[in-house]
Formats: sequence, C-alpha cells, structure tokens
Amino acid sequence: CVKTPGTVVDDANLNTKSHNYLGALCPGADSEGGGFAWVDVSTGQWSGVDFKRQAELWQWVQKMAPRELLVPEGVQPPPRTLLEGVRLVRQPASIFELKRATERVLSAQGVRDAGALGLAGHNEIMRACGALLAYLAQTQMRSPEHLKPFQRLDLSRRLVVDEVTERNLEIFTRLNGRKGKGTLRHVIDDTMTPMGGRLLEDMLRHPWREVAPITRIQDAVAWLYADDGRRSALRDALNNVYDMERLSTRISLNQGSPRDFIALRN
Repeated sequence: CVKTPGTVVDDANLNTKSHNYLGALCPGADSEGGGFAWVDVSTGQWSGVDFKRQAELWQWVQKMAPRELLVPEGVQPPPRTLLEGVRLVRQPASIFELKRATERVLSAQGVRDAGALGLAGHNEIMRACGALLAYLAQTQMRSPEHLKPFQRLDLSRRLVVDEVTERNLEIFTRLNGRKGKGTLRHVIDDTMTPMGGRLLEDMLRHPWREVAPITRIQDAVAWLYADDGRRSALRDALNNVYDMERLSTRISLNQGSPRDFIALRN
C-alpha cells in the first residue's frame, strides 16, 4: 500500500470538515471537452461531470481542487490554468481505455450496465472513473469495495458557480488566497459534525437550482428555527457523533485502530 496525497484516509492528514479528492481528467475526441471524475477515498463518495469545451473542463478541476489529478500522458493544462496545490500524475493512456475502464467500474459497483450509474453515453466520465479505479488498485493493492454508488453531477439541476466566481465571492478563500476567517463558509459553518461540514461544502460548491429541494431545505430550517428546545436537543445529540464515514472507511480498509472499532460499534 502506497500513501499518496489523494488516497490518505487517516485523520492526521485530513481536514475533518473538508473533502480530500483524487481526480482524473479524460479529454474528449479531438481535444474537444471531456470528462472529469473525483473521489474522496476517505468517505467513498465519488462523482463526475463532462463538458463540451476544454476551458470549462479545466475550470471545474480548479474549482474542485483535487490533491492529485490523473491525466493521460501528453495532456497539458491550458495556459494560465491555476492548479495550486494540485499534483499532476501522468498515467499511460491505456488506463483510460473505454472498454477496460467500463469493466472496472461495473465490477466495482456491482452493476451490469452503465445506465444504472447514470453513465450511459458519458464515455469520458466513464474513462476517468476507470482511471481512478486503476490508480487505487495500483497504490492501495486492493479493490475499493467501500466506494458508494457513483453519482454523476447533473448541472441542469445545479447552479454552476465557477472557480473565478467562488474566489471573487470569497466563498471558500479570501481574495488573498487564504481560507478560514473572512470567508462565507467560515461565517455560516455552525455544523456539529465533520459529515455536516462536508455536506455544507458540497452545497456551497454546487447549490441547487431546482425549486423543490430548495423548498425542502427551507422548510427544515424553519422547523428547527421555530423551536429553540428542539434545535438545542438536536445539537446536543450531534455533538457526540463520530465521523462515521471516515471511521467505516478505515475499518473497511483494515486500517482502523481499536478506538475506531469501539466508536463504530457505539
């Protein structure tokens, strides 16, 4: 097993309320658009998106900021692409080959066809996903059985907030590039658990644009806001909740300590 920036699962090397992504980018035919997939190995969450233009594809890479980005040999980021903190890992084009990538993904997810994962017709995302699985098998020396069902990001249902807009609005970082105090996330993050913090991060990165889920969230907030006692009791209960996502991953990968097993049991 080889630890790399995008595959670490131990708490000492992770920000509890933020994702740690390993990404893979697969250019489309004739370098027009392509697919980008990312996985948080520590939680098993993975997703992907495709674009018709290379500029949009690389903007999304900048937005998600994976710790490592797998790209086929010979692929270069466009000029002025900011990949600060992103380690480019060049891989043989063979691990992006569609047929083999599809076999890896279907086997890992336990399904028979790409449609079950929302990947029918999304070949570049499939190829990127296959590259992720190949890299995990190479570095971790085992099948990533803990991965959750793949969730393709449907941008028709989400508001696209590009990396430039995120930076100008200081959602995650201030204009000087620093995180923490002074950012929108820091102001509104009153979550009680690491899982809640990561969910807030997801909601800020690609918020809903559909009315129905927005209304459900507003109703839940109103229900809690209307009763101080109810809200206080919920916060007290959540205050004792362990990071079940990352605990279960470490145990699944046989890297858990006795404390991890006790926490998961309780």
